[in-house]
Amino acid sequence: MKRRIIAILVFISPSIFLFAQSTDSIDHYIYYNRDRDLIRKDTFLIRNTAVEGAQLKYTWRELEPQEGRYNLQIIEEDLKFLKKAGKKLIIQIQDVSFADQYINVPKYLLENPVYDGGIVHQYNDWVDPPKAEGWVAKRWHPLVQKQFFKLINALAKEFDGKIEAITLPETSITLNEENQPVEGFDYILYRDAIIKNMAACKKAFNKTKVIQYANFMPGEWLPWTNKHLLDSIYHYAQLNDIGIGGPDVWPYRKGQMDNSYQLIQKCPKEMTVAMAIQYSNYTHKKQRGKGQVSVEEMYVFARDYLKTDYLFWEIREPFYSKDVIPYLMKVSGKK
Repeated sequence: MKRRIIAILVFISPSIFLFAQSTDSIDHYIYYNRDRDLIRKDTFLIRNTAVEGAQLKYTWRELEPQEGRYNLQIIEEDLKFLKKAGKKLIIQIQDVSFADQYINVPKYLLENPVYDGGIVHQYNDWVDPPKAEGWVAKRWHPLVQKQFFKLINALAKEFDGKIEAITLPETSITLNEENQPVEGFDYILYRDAIIKNMAACKKAFNKTKVIQYANFMPGEWLPWTNKHLLDSIYHYAQLNDIGIGGPDVWPYRKGQMDNSYQLIQKCPKEMTVAMAIQYSNYTHKKQRGKGQVSVEEMYVFARDYLKTDYLFWEIREPFYSKDVIPYLMKVSGKK
């Protein structure tokens, strides 16, 4: 995807010129999470050209309700509706959750002993002791990964070239390694598993853009603990024409600045960057100055600092109706 920037010099006086960026260089999508039916009710999405389409989340569990039997009709129906409305679809495949009541992998992975449980707990390590919050697939387990590859291949067979992009879930996971080490897990193995997922997806999808959300990696926290895990993901993506990005757009937040943001800045201009403005971003406090980060500040940071190609705006109220829609209309110059 080529970035579109047009510069205009406006004469003000013999000695003063004003530089203005006259066009929006970003393709905007509305992110509906799993509230996918909202695409049929959102008049802004349907009637306005300020956005290209929708990003929708589908869990592995709902896409494969039984082993080897795929329920792709749910994507087909959404795609058909969006296409009729002149909009594009980007899908996000989810194998991870952030609350214990949600398990996003197929039931057979939990029941068949060959998959060694299929999932592990995620933890909130900002509290002491760490608290279990959600589940993630054993991405590093060879048999679990083999089943994930089958899902990717089934999706590509049906939708390659029909959808704008497929987004692989974020690399960041939080295990309680100090107190409850996971058998068969190590950081290098996990890094290699992420790269294998990227490779399998890129091999399957020849026409549709592949995007890997790469924000943090277990086992390192830059710049203090650098095991070259996250930068390996970026290096592989660059060599193989895979887009990168992820949640969240938090302007100048130190954790992101030291990890994914500084790697995104180093990406060559032809590399696709896709960033998601999600639920908590709308209430984020400024890192520079006082008050809450505005929609405009998130947009400008994504455009100018991260050089973003795709922005996914989550439909969180009241921010979506009050701030996002008017601002996208303004910067796009569209109706």
